[in-house]
Amino acid sequence: MKEFLSIAKQLVDLTKNDSFANHFTESAERISKYWMEIMQFAINRKNFDSDVECIKHLLTIKTFENRINELDFEDEDISINKSKNLLFVGPIKVYSVCAHHYAPIIGNVWCGYKPQKIIGLSKLSRIAKLYARQPIVQELYTEGLFDLLKYFTESDRIVVITYMRHLCMESRGINDTNSITTYYKHNLDDAEFQALLSTIKFEKP
Repeated sequence: MKEFLSIAKQLVDLTKNDSFANHFTESAERISKYWMEIMQFAINRKNFDSDVECIKHLLTIKTFENRINELDFEDEDISINKSKNLLFVGPIKVYSVCAHHYAPIIGNVWCGYKPQKIIGLSKLSRIAKLYARQPIVQELYTEGLFDLLKYFTESDRIVVITYMRHLCMESRGINDTNSITTYYKHNLDDAEFQALLSTIKFEKP
């Protein structure tokens, strides 16, 4: 994307150290490629009316209807026995940038749903990772991911937990390297959610 390359060239010109200028020869191209990767969802989202339509475009979402009692591992997709319990996946490592400073965010995500309309197990991770490839506010990312999972699974029980390091806090301003931000959204009953929390080992991303 030529716009990214132009901005990257300006950034390199403003910040490079001429005493080892040879190391900056291809930096603008590398920066441009990096931003196109980390902003993949944001770049594509402008072409669609909703997050759902963008995800549909970028990922193939396969579903299994009326097959809850079967097992099927074709093409990485999975169906499981009908149950009142949740299918819960995590920690899923995600990388993003904050919307306020464009500083990196490194996080772990846990998400789950009561199986009704089954999507491929790997799709939970893919959706969480892809949706993070945009400038985010953690609270809005969490709630948006909740809505995406609700749409694709058609489940009445969804949970999303995000546990993130914000480098805008760690590397600038307050320089707080100890704090990690947790946010969650769910529609479980409190006892079920507390029981689920007790199974998670929260470690620094």
